[in-house]
Order: sequence, then C-alpha cells, then structure tokens
Amino acid sequence: MRLRTALVAFLCLLGAGTSRGAEELAQAWRWVAEQRYAEARAVFEPAVSAGGAGAREARLGLAVALLGVQPKTQGNVNRAREVLGPLASSQPADAWALQGRYFLGRIAELHEREPNVVLARRIYRGLFEEHPQAPIAQAAAVKYVLLALNAVEPPEAKQATLARMESLSGLFAEAFARRDYHVVMAYGYLRHAPERLGDARRHALAAEAAGFTDAERRRSNLLRIAELSRALDDPATARSYYEQFLAGAARDTRALLVRERLAALPPVAP
Repeated sequence: MRLRTALVAFLCLLGAGTSRGAEELAQAWRWVAEQRYAEARAVFEPAVSAGGAGAREARLGLAVALLGVQPKTQGNVNRAREVLGPLASSQPADAWALQGRYFLGRIAELHEREPNVVLARRIYRGLFEEHPQAPIAQAAAVKYVLLALNAVEPPEAKQATLARMESLSGLFAEAFARRDYHVVMAYGYLRHAPERLGDARRHALAAEAAGFTDAERRRSNLLRIAELSRALDDPATARSYYEQFLAGAARDTRALLVRERLAALPPVAP
C-alpha cells in the first residue's frame, strides 16, 4: 500500500532518536515497511509491556504489525484494536494519538469480518474536523471522501454527495493528500456523473499539479487527462498528455494504444 510506505517513513522520523530503544523501534518500522511483520512485532510487543518513553510509539507499531501478519486472524485484529484504544484516547492528542485513531478507522473499514464503514467514516471525519492541519487527518479526509463516494445511494443523492465532497477541497494543505483527493474526485465523477467529464478532468489536472512520487500512478493520471481531453474535443491537450505519457512509458503495455490515439488526432495547425 502506498500510504503505508509514506506512513512508515513519517513514523520513523517521529521516533528518531539516539537511544538504543529508539534505534530498535526505528528498525522495527523498517521491518514493517519490508512487510517483515513477525520480526517487527517481536520488538514492539516487549516495548509496549515495558512502558516508558517509547511505549506509545510501540503501541502503534504493534497494532500495525498485528494487522499485517499473515494469515490474518480475528485474534490479531482484536488485539490491535485493544492496543490502539488507550493510545487513540490519550491526551494530549499528539501525532501518536492521531495515528491511533486513524488505524482504528482502518480496522473498522478493512479488517473486521463485517466492515463497519459507518464507524470508519465517523472516525475519519472526527480526525479532519478536529485536527485539519495534521497530515494523518488529511489522509483520513481522503479516506472519508472515497467512502462517501462509494456509498450506495440513489443517483440524485450522489450528485449532492459530490457537491459536499467538493466543499472539502480547501482542507488539503499537504501535497500527498491534495493529490489523492483530486484522484478520488476524478474517479467519483467518472463513476457517478460520467456526463461531467470536464469536472473529472479538472480534478485529474489538479492531481498532476500536486505531484506524484510514484511513476506508474502518474502515467495513469496522464493517460486519464489525455483520454478525457480527447472526449472533450480538446486534441491539443490530449496530444500533450499522450506525449508526456509516452516519454516515460517505454515498457508500459498501454503505449501501443496511446500511439494509435496520437496518430488518430487531428494534425497540429502550422
């Protein structure tokens, strides 16, 4: 998961220190990033039991490791929820506490035998309403938008949902969250309001402006912009984004289709 990699890097910075305990926790986070969850758990578990300065960080790490261990078991999910509870409700509501709340939302959304999307949305909404500037709260806001757009509701209600999600656009100060918000909104228009291709392209362009760190995701977005521009009878923009796609897509299986699309576009005016 892309968010997991960025999150682990962020957590390593939060936990950076010079003590032996801090070094061990940083190593455990690296193991999480490498999906070596059992090894990470072996570091986090005793750190939680020992208490002390690193215990709150270790609680979060233990929960993440428990959720990653395969095969997934309900016992591990339950234990992760129990470990996160005291962290999420702790004061002050620092970065560790906010991370704890976020992962309680992840458990409700993705890890329960019967997902509780209502609870997940409530947790995510609470995070970004109470702590709008926190990076993890902005990540939660992206999740909230995606869950809202995926909710089952009549078409006319979905239009109102799109409008409500548009009203959140000013929340995303962090570039990663702004990019992902616009990716999700472009998806939302394509799925639920396909007649509003201009709005879908507007969000895809905003995602490109926010910047991608993953080359494959960027190519997909470039292709989305090009295809939407072609559908909107804007061949100049379509050509520009097809060419940007091809510039970094030597081995992409979509390159042949893109070359065919380019060849079919009207010639550039002299």
